[in-house]
Amino acid sequence: MKHLSSFRFLLLIGMMSLFLASCGDDSNTLNPQVILKPGTGLVTADATVNFGETFKVNITGQKTENAMKTLTINEVDTRVALDRLTFTGIQGGANPLLLLGDLTSAFDFTVEIKATTIGIKNYNFIVEDVNGNKSTATVSITTNGTPPSIDMMSAPSLTVAPSALAGFTFKVTKGTALLKTVEVLINGVTATDLSRLFYDDQITTPFASNPLPIPTADANGFERKIFVRSPAVTGNYKYTFKFTDESGQSVSQEVTLIATDLTLLEGVLFNQSGPTGTGGLDLDNGKGTGSTDTKAEIRDEGNNINLPAASNWRQQVSGVNGSEVRYITKGVSGAPADFSFDNVSGKAQIQALWANGVAFTQKSGNRDISNKIAKDDVMIVKNGTKYFIITFKEINITTSLNDNGDNYRLDIKF
Repeated sequence: MKHLSSFRFLLLIGMMSLFLASCGDDSNTLNPQVILKPGTGLVTADATVNFGETFKVNITGQKTENAMKTLTINEVDTRVALDRLTFTGIQGGANPLLLLGDLTSAFDFTVEIKATTIGIKNYNFIVEDVNGNKSTATVSITTNGTPPSIDMMSAPSLTVAPSALAGFTFKVTKGTALLKTVEVLINGVTATDLSRLFYDDQITTPFASNPLPIPTADANGFERKIFVRSPAVTGNYKYTFKFTDESGQSVSQEVTLIATDLTLLEGVLFNQSGPTGTGGLDLDNGKGTGSTDTKAEIRDEGNNINLPAASNWRQQVSGVNGSEVRYITKGVSGAPADFSFDNVSGKAQIQALWANGVAFTQKSGNRDISNKIAKDDVMIVKNGTKYFIITFKEINITTSLNDNGDNYRLDIKF
């Protein structure tokens, strides 16, 4: 029995020896050492600098079992461009830096790094040995900067015909960095038809790219007009002009471009029926007529003689001379839920809306008449092959017993 016990003891000792051997150090897996040394003016931890300034680190490296091969300096995961690096204490410079001679065993030198990216970025200093083992030292740098600014020197909204030139004037002031590019977006998407974009007065030379590099002469700021050729399809378009500087900061200005084949008459006076020559409206030119004039498309329904003079205006209209008038109300009878008079931008659109019109239900003799008009009511008028859309911007009531000065103010598109 003693022999068997001795055998078991020796077997246990052997197994322990094998276990300890397997857990021993493998010098081939030891990584090189890299340290950022402290000192006056040196960065070893998180720091803040302004755009274009530099920060300095003192990097030391020490091999373990294997010779060191390279030092790489990354901003996040991207190598820092060599023109942003200044090495002191070593001849030459590169990124990655090839370590040769004595530097494969140990090195100690400083590097100044120019900060050119706004925001918080990790800078990683990576030492790799000949066997691919790596060690990294990291600092987080916050780079501050002022973005460019913009002043709109022209109207923020323009109405033009389809495929017509429209110019918007901008005064752009640089912030911390020089201005670099201008980009034009239509309804939030970068414009791709470069033949419709022009910088300043060079309307014979369209953008070569979008974004377009800003000319060197304008990099410190400028006041220029940027031309666009409006879309061929009528509609309301949001154009965004985005100016970006060399630090990646940007400023944008949004404008509205209305491409339309419509005629717009604004603030048209439409008197109620009263003195001769009033009560009717010629929608083709916005001029008042008599209520029975052959040029009129609509007429006012005048007064209710059964009511007091101060409050007897009916505030109702009807079509004349073959005109039919209907209501257009968003979300009603198939009209778009987001319909608005302002967004009507083409003749074809008005004609298509006719099918969504709601007919008048009241009568005066043989005439179909509206309900009592309310501010912002929208109506569509069909006269033969002509279509008009109108909105009642104002309803002005007088209480004088001696006049018929009550009136509407209309906007008309046709």
